Amino acid sequence: KVTVSVLYWRSIGSQSISHHIGAMRIVPTVLLLLCGMSAVALACSCINPGDTGSARAQYALENFDLVFLANVGDVADTGSVDSNNVVRNATLTITDIFKAPASAALSVGATLATSTDLTCCLCGYNVSAAQHLISIYRAAEGPPYSLSSCSVNCAVGSSTWCSDTVAALQPPSQKTSPATHSFMYAVPGAVTMLLMLAAVFYTA
Repeated sequence: KVTVSVLYWRSIGSQSISHHIGAMRIVPTVLLLLCGMSAVALACSCINPGDTGSARAQYALENFDLVFLANVGDVADTGSVDSNNVVRNATLTITDIFKAPASAALSVGATLATSTDLTCCLCGYNVSAAQHLISIYRAAEGPPYSLSSCSVNCAVGSSTWCSDTVAALQPPSQKTSPATHSFMYAVPGAVTMLLMLAAVFYTA
């Protein structure tokens, strides 16, 4: 029995050992691939702020200290793209304010400095020289403020996503209802028609 067991181990066990060695070579590779996939998946995972403009507006007002429109200027980068170390500096000139604590002393026409790390996986918002909707998580964090791509930030006019959000943030006094909009176009037309009828009767 002992002899048979030894022979069996020599024939079957040697194959098992070779299989184990092969598996040991494969496992690190698989682990590296899984880690790489996890890193990509978790590189910049953000919460969906909403599927409609009103939902995104509500999310911004409930979760951020500062929500405003601003013209972006003086955009300048420092660092190197090759070394994956770029910081974008910019100046924001505020054009409209939707939310701001009194302590922030924010006003239309005021300027804010921003400095955002655009290094991979840090979720920095790549702001450009245009008008942007900006939301900042904590007013006490700056200036200079760091802008996040996970905030409700977007270039105005770049998409319906942005324009719908800005429209929902506007106070009711600045919005034009469909009825008012129709009335504004209907009145001039009616006046023109009356003037034409008056002219006909006058010439007759």
